[in-house]
Amino acid sequence: LDCLSAALIDSNRTSIGELISFTSRCADFRLSVTKAKTRVSFAVGHVQVDQQRMTQDSRAPVILAPSPCKHPQPVIQLLIWKDNIQSKPDLDSFEYVAIE
Repeated sequence: LDCLSAALIDSNRTSIGELISFTSRCADFRLSVTKAKTRVSFAVGHVQVDQQRMTQDSRAPVILAPSPCKHPQPVIQLLIWKDNIQSKPDLDSFEYVAIE
């Protein structure tokens, strides 16, 4: 997924306005299933959250954003390797689980 965006909208009777905007870029999901293993990986390369309604109490429009760097790494990464041979109907066996 190249880009995913979502917004929180305030829709009261007097006005309709966007409160918060969420943007995610460079999301990657992979699934590999064999008889022996199931491998799942998920990574997001960029996340930004912006405040859309500025008030006197607001300090900045950007709530969360990555810092520029020479070699950017994923913001979040999830890796799961399930051992299908060792797993039973009522018990799953995992070889590796990591959240970075």
